[in-house]
Amino acid sequence: MRGRLDGGDGVEDILADYPNLAREVVETVALYARTHPFVGRPGGRAWAKAT
Repeated sequence: MRGRLDGGDGVEDILADYPNLAREVVETVALYARTHPFVGRPGGRAWAKAT
């Protein structure tokens, strides 16, 4: 669902495809996705600087 939200789909689009989900659930996921962005792996090789 997060991928769809990032891709531009709105709550209404998701509810149309998944009518068994409650609106509150989709809105909560959207809020969580906005406030917790993907962090990912750090770039480079941190172990290379240890020597």
